[in-house]
Amino acid sequence: MSNLRKYDLYKEGYFKAETVEELLKLNDDAFIEDVIQTFKEESPKYLKQVRECFQARDYERMRISLHQLKGSCGTIGAEKVRRFVMEMMEKVDKGRISSLQQDCEQLEKLLVDLYEMLDIVYERK
Repeated sequence: MSNLRKYDLYKEGYFKAETVEELLKLNDDAFIEDVIQTFKEESPKYLKQVRECFQARDYERMRISLHQLKGSCGTIGAEKVRRFVMEMMEKVDKGRISSLQQDCEQLEKLLVDLYEMLDIVYERK
């Protein structure tokens, strides 16, 4: 993944360029670092909550955790993951829960990849 460039990540739909560029325009490395670090700390918690709610069949709470994750993704411009989370929310809303276990596994993979991509897009060392 290290051979990916920022442009490629925009082109492939992983990130929303406008959101990333707006954050970078702030020219506040400490703030950007805090936003990214917060995302990296909070997103696994949301994923854990989603899984726990799925196991407990508490789909209302699952949707809330998904909604929180979706908002966090939007804040950093992680468009591909945000869209995937929205699809999961739609499945919950429509009662199509049969694939949610696999979706949780896919979401975890997407998040792991996303953590590495954040360093590329936000030009972190």
